[in-house]
Amino acid sequence: MEYDEKLREYISKIAGERLSTNQPLWEVHVVKYPNKTGAGSLVFKLSHALGDGYSIISVIFSAFRRADDPSIPLTLPNMSLALTRGKKSLWSYVTRCLNTVSDLSLSVLKGSVWEDSKSAVRSGTRGVEFEPIAISSISVSMERLKHVKYKVGGTVNDVVTGLIYYVIHLYMLRTGDISSRKNMNLLVMVNTGMLRGYTNIADMIKANIWGNHVAFLHATIPNITGEENVDPLYFIIKAKEVMDRKKNSMFTYLTNPIISVLRCIRGPKGVSEYVHSNFRNTTATVSSLIGPKEKMAMAGHPVGACYFLVAGIPQSLIFTVASCMGQLRLVATMEKNHIDSELFNPCMKDAFENIYDAACDGRRNT
Repeated sequence: MEYDEKLREYISKIAGERLSTNQPLWEVHVVKYPNKTGAGSLVFKLSHALGDGYSIISVIFSAFRRADDPSIPLTLPNMSLALTRGKKSLWSYVTRCLNTVSDLSLSVLKGSVWEDSKSAVRSGTRGVEFEPIAISSISVSMERLKHVKYKVGGTVNDVVTGLIYYVIHLYMLRTGDISSRKNMNLLVMVNTGMLRGYTNIADMIKANIWGNHVAFLHATIPNITGEENVDPLYFIIKAKEVMDRKKNSMFTYLTNPIISVLRCIRGPKGVSEYVHSNFRNTTATVSSLIGPKEKMAMAGHPVGACYFLVAGIPQSLIFTVASCMGQLRLVATMEKNHIDSELFNPCMKDAFENIYDAACDGRRNT
């Protein structure tokens, strides 16, 4: 337990340090001390300039093999970003156009002047990306997660987004910061490479989709008053409603053209300021990656668990989600001097248990 805590402190420390300008934009740290999940740890620290998570994960997982049979490569699930097609009616096209205009307008406002409210999970401090960070995480069985998915009729991403909504609600409630008048948004990162389905490294290079191909969607965070015993499934249902609406929008397809036009008008600095402001003016971010279902090994050493985190984003709270080997790992990277990690971690655990209990009770009653 002590080494596990020391490992989190070490990762928090190196995550906040800038990579050397005299060396390649990556580091590999070998930690030869046991923790709760293994006899040692391997930490990859990579600059986002090398590529997006979709590209980087393909490289990292190419170094792993199946634990049961190293001669067989790992199988990464096929991924696609299926946007809602809707019925072939005039109203369906009108709705999609309205949603696209709304998403575009919100992105422009968040990229310029409109900030989210300050709260227990958002300090609004300038330069927050340089503040010390703390890390909290939970591991959830994919089977348990699917019970919730079947209950609400949504997707795993809907459940994860709703879980994050509920975690934020519990933390704000337990810190006494609850107001229905707060403006709060979750920035959902979407890899536009998935529009073509998952491809391997060779296919990505051949198709010229290696690099950073990322869009972000603004999802409003439900902000309600009341007691802690609010129905946990409410947050999952709200997440499904929000994400269904986002899928019925063309904003994801427009992100790259918008960035290209902005680069022509304002140059690379203008693009950087626009992206930076979208992060700085929102409450939290969530980024997800999916890994193989099979047990993994590296150089004959079995892998107990794996996860990732993103540092250097101008926000007080960042969520990263990794599904691998039948487990989903939800990691919260938070501003250490603003968010109480010792209180936040129980909120993460309680949030999923409450959601799972509510879903199971519903299934038993039906």
